[in-house]
Amino acid sequence: MQLWREKAKIPELSRSRPYHKNDNRFVEQKNDSLVRAYVGYVRLDTVRQAILLNLIYDRLWLYDNFFQPVLRLAEKEVVTTATGHRIKRHFDRPQAPFERVCATGVLSAEHQAQLTHLRQAINPRQLHTEIYDLLEDLLALPNIRGRKTEPVDQTLLPAGCWGALRPFLQPPPASTRRPVPKQEAPLPLASAPKGHRVSKAKR
Repeated sequence: MQLWREKAKIPELSRSRPYHKNDNRFVEQKNDSLVRAYVGYVRLDTVRQAILLNLIYDRLWLYDNFFQPVLRLAEKEVVTTATGHRIKRHFDRPQAPFERVCATGVLSAEHQAQLTHLRQAINPRQLHTEIYDLLEDLLALPNIRGRKTEPVDQTLLPAGCWGALRPFLQPPPASTRRPVPKQEAPLPLASAPKGHRVSKAKR
């Protein structure tokens, strides 16, 4: 956390709002659908892995926020049946996160126009292909052996400040690259139903 506070310049960190303990569920949900569903649970501890992961995240936010519709729970209804009671859930119309933000009216007209232009300029199929090509490269890289460490925090700096990272950017020998385990293949869609794994789309 100290690293993020000093170098990434993120907003002030805080806990959930007082008396709103359910705030954490949204964070945990996205940690599963936007992180684990793609990169799995493998350990990533090298500079080369961190750089590739950053490139993946640079594309994932565009793919998920612009092109992945999500459902939101609108209402819960208690239905009486012959065997007792059950809860029937009603969801709203599927929309991409960007569409939901625009509907709230919190964006200025200029900012919304910029994001709309960015969305129209992106080819979602090409973006999807780039994400999975990077994922294959990421999962093929070897981890650190022994108790050595690499300055992965330096990858948060601009590319022009990577002088200290040059020794770690050399490609590893082909014999040390690990094969991609089949069980680590990520979900192609962040909105896939929980418990179902979807095979990688053919290109």
